[in-house]
Amino acid sequence: MTKFLRTKLPIFALSLLLSFCFWLNVSGQDTSVHDIEAALVPVNEPKVRLALDDIPETVTVRITANTAQFRLIENRRHVVRLDVSEAVAGSNTIPLDGDKIVPPLPRGASAKLVPEAISFEAYGYATVELPVRVPYQGLLREYLQASGQTVLEVTPATALVSGPTNRLENLMELTTKAVDLRSFANPETTLTIPPQLTGPARELTVSPTEFKVRALATVKRKPAVFRVPVRLKGARPDIPATLSPEAVTVSVSWPLNVPDPPEGSDGGLKAVADVDLGTLERRRNVRVVIEVETPVGVELLSVRPASVTANWRQPPESATQPPTQPAPPQTPPSESEPQRTPTAEPKPAPPAGAEPPEAS
Repeated sequence: MTKFLRTKLPIFALSLLLSFCFWLNVSGQDTSVHDIEAALVPVNEPKVRLALDDIPETVTVRITANTAQFRLIENRRHVVRLDVSEAVAGSNTIPLDGDKIVPPLPRGASAKLVPEAISFEAYGYATVELPVRVPYQGLLREYLQASGQTVLEVTPATALVSGPTNRLENLMELTTKAVDLRSFANPETTLTIPPQLTGPARELTVSPTEFKVRALATVKRKPAVFRVPVRLKGARPDIPATLSPEAVTVSVSWPLNVPDPPEGSDGGLKAVADVDLGTLERRRNVRVVIEVETPVGVELLSVRPASVTANWRQPPESATQPPTQPAPPQTPPSESEPQRTPTAEPKPAPPAGAEPPEAS
């Protein structure tokens, strides 16, 4: 046994050493570099309340590892933590290193972050008082804006807006949700509307959250009546239709600051009868409700009659029936041909034993 160990053990140790060197050489040649994307997550709130801007959402992690290690890494979702506890108002630069990667990389793998440092801006918070403006739409919007009238009154007239200083520096007024002037037909009407925050302004806080609005500008009007012809919507020449009556009486409220139309005109009004032409071809006496279109600033009061009767007009018979062909002319017999005289048909003989008919 001693002789066996003395002769075989050195050979076994040498083989083991050569195998380890061969494995080390092969594993070293298998090492490669791979890039993966990792989410960048700020952690640890700053000591002073700040709004952080221009922080990227992801960074590139450049990993050096062998094939087996990289297979383990690519099946995980890695995150890089950014410590912002020391951030201050203004410009900030925080370095990145591989120790901030979660979960950690396998032993033997190394990582380099691109970029190596993150630069961003931090802004403080402030509160400003801004005037409140209520945009409006609807009747005579262009006229009221051109005349410079104070159309709407909002209460309260100002609001306190809080948020990051970079969001407040270019904000000159607070805009609310738009209202329609037709909602103030009654002068006593008061609406409650919220502020309208869009885009970056959504990060702001507004106090109060509701505003009361009432109308100040009133427009004087007068009644007007027009005779307006009715037009069939979608009329086609292949389906001729008739409307009864062909015109309707339209009553409107005409604003005094809008020029009156010429006498005898339709006032720019349009009366339309919308009917399915296919239905009109199959049925008769179809009742159609009139739709009236009015110019800007003109309010519709009534339409008399409110509906008309539509029919499909049949084309004349002469247009639908084919023309009859004239009979060929009769030619008189020629002199060479003898004229045939009609002969009486022979009467049948009376039966035997019957009396002969009396002569007339």
